Amino acid sequence: MPLNSIPTLVRSVFSNPFRSSTLLTSSDGTTSEVENGVDLQDREFESAPLQRTSLRDANLRGANAAFANFAGADLTGAILSSANLHEANFTQARLNGVNAELANLSGANLADADLSSAVLRSANLAGANLGRAKLSKADLRGANVENASFAEADLTGADLRGVNLSRAILSGAKLDGVNSEGAIFPIPKTINSETE
Repeated sequence: MPLNSIPTLVRSVFSNPFRSSTLLTSSDGTTSEVENGVDLQDREFESAPLQRTSLRDANLRGANAAFANFAGADLTGAILSSANLHEANFTQARLNGVNAELANLSGANLADADLSSAVLRSANLAGANLGRAKLSKADLRGANVENASFAEADLTGADLRGVNLSRAILSGAKLDGVNSEGAIFPIPKTINSETE
């Protein structure tokens, strides 16, 4: 069955140790097997349950996966550029090497996700939770990180050039070797010790 005839994903389950694919089931009960590297450009995945799914090297450019659940999924090397991933759940997902340039990840949960070497240039990460995420060598140039939490995240060697981090949460974040040319960091709060 062609993928374009799957209007809505209901679940994603496929288990075979000798193949690398995913079985997508539509609301009418029909299924399609998806090989890694599949082209899912501009598809609708809103609120789809895709946890623990392997979508390695998949093309999801321009896809609408707002509110989708990718918890524990493997999207290594996937193309997510210009995708709508608003409030999607990527907890503990493998996103190393993804291209999410211009993606809308506002409000997304990326806690404990591996985004090593990810391209997040000009992505919207406003309000996203990146707590304890691995962002080593990630490219965040021009990303909107307003009210995003990077608490205890590993940003070692990340490219933060021109990023306004003034309203981001950076408590406990590892910032060793970051390229922060032109970046704006939060102003540390001082304690006012005036005597009366």
